[in-house]
Amino acid sequence: MLMRSATSSVLLVASISGCAGFVVPLSMRRPPAYAVAHRAAVASMSEGRDLALSSAVTDVLASVDLVDPSKLSMEEQDQSAAAAAAATAVALLLPGGIITTLLGAVGGAYAVLRKDDIGTQARTLVGKNALDLVDKAKEFDREQKITEGIKAKVDDLLK
Repeated sequence: MLMRSATSSVLLVASISGCAGFVVPLSMRRPPAYAVAHRAAVASMSEGRDLALSSAVTDVLASVDLVDPSKLSMEEQDQSAAAAAAATAVALLLPGGIITTLLGAVGGAYAVLRKDDIGTQARTLVGKNALDLVDKAKEFDREQKITEGIKAKVDDLLK
C-alpha cells in the first residue's frame, strides 16, 4: 500500500502481508531522467517558448552560414517548423521510403535555415501557407466531425 503524507512529505511503503514498514523522505527519491528532461522541456515551453541552443550548435550553424533559429521570433519559428514539416510531408509521398523522407526533412530544414532569399521565402511563404493549411484542415475536421467519428468507431471496436 502506498500513501503520501501531505504534511510530512514522505512516502510510506508498508507491506500488506507483514507488519513491516519504512519511511523514505521524498527528497531522497530521484525521478527518472526522462521525467526530469520532460519537466525541463515543459518549463522552457511555458516561459515564452524560448529556444536555447548550445554553443556547439550555434557555432556549427554560423560556420555553415545558416540562421540561428533561437534568434527568430516565435511567429518565424512556427513558420520555419511548418515549412520543414511540409517538406517532410511531401517527401513522404515520394517513392523511396525512409531514405527519401529523411532527405526531404533535412532538405526542408536546410532551406528554412538559409540566410538568403530562399530561406526567407521558405520561412515566410511556405511556412505561412503550411500553417494556413493546418488551420483549414482543423476547421474541416470540426465541421465534418471526422476525428469524433474515428474515435467513436475505435471505441466501439475496443469494447
